[in-house]
Amino acid sequence: MSTVERHWSELCPNLLFYDEKLRDITAKISSFYIGEKAKSIQFKEHFENLTNAFSDRLYIHPTRETVRIQSKFSAIYLYYFNYPLKRGLTYLHDINHKWPLVPQFVWKEIKWFFDEYILNRDHFFIGVIHGDDIALLFKFPIIHLWPGTKDFEQSRLMVKMWVEFAQDP
Repeated sequence: MSTVERHWSELCPNLLFYDEKLRDITAKISSFYIGEKAKSIQFKEHFENLTNAFSDRLYIHPTRETVRIQSKFSAIYLYYFNYPLKRGLTYLHDINHKWPLVPQFVWKEIKWFFDEYILNRDHFFIGVIHGDDIALLFKFPIIHLWPGTKDFEQSRLMVKMWVEFAQDP
């Protein structure tokens, strides 16, 4: 059991940035994102629920507020990116900055190839994260966009959309 699982009620205010005196908020958040019947937070079981809670609090709400305020002064163009790359930036989730990077990347590439082509194993999908859209717009050494793949086609579409947006008077 992880620290988050054991101490969710105490950690939630700090993780989601609200006053820890508002304990009823923690219960409401847990009920809304995890469900009323959940007796405890199970990280792997509730991963998507927790991701939604963090995304809503740390990205969606602040973005909407920024757009609401800024739209009073200028035109705002906002998009919500939710395309699940086969191998997005979450590929780097377990990189240890204390160890040399090159051997870690080489090992990850070997393991990925072995899992993908030899064992036909699905990879643990963490989700779409901030920055995955940039990986479709610019050449990224860890993101393999092979012609004929869905990711490659999505990349072409994203580039086309951005170019058309930039050219639109």
